[in-house]
Amino acid sequence: MKASELMIGDWVQVPSECNRHKKIMSTFDMDSAPIYKPISLTREILESNGFKEKDDEFAYKTNAADGYIHIIITDCYDDEFTLKIVDYDKFNDCSKNIEFDKTFLKVHELQHALRLCGINKEIEL
Repeated sequence: MKASELMIGDWVQVPSECNRHKKIMSTFDMDSAPIYKPISLTREILESNGFKEKDDEFAYKTNAADGYIHIIITDCYDDEFTLKIVDYDKFNDCSKNIEFDKTFLKVHELQHALRLCGINKEIEL
């Protein structure tokens, strides 16, 4: 991996340490980026993080003071996922959809997408 592919808070795999999972905690950790490997996103990781499966979709709903955010992840093909985020505003009775034109294969890619949308959902392994 390259340091430019990482953000603080990302999960990576460390092959030199028996494939141990490591969370990037500082820019110092990014200096070791060439030895890291990305972690594949799986159904098990989604389920262990509170996503509920129904009809090849995984949904996670988080409440906000002014409505809720619904994160929908669709399993396209053999653990290749697409992401759609619905932001519902209860005061204006409307919703905004954010759809990513990208297939997510790795945990850090999902982490980046959620952060870019302002969603503070911590992914745990």
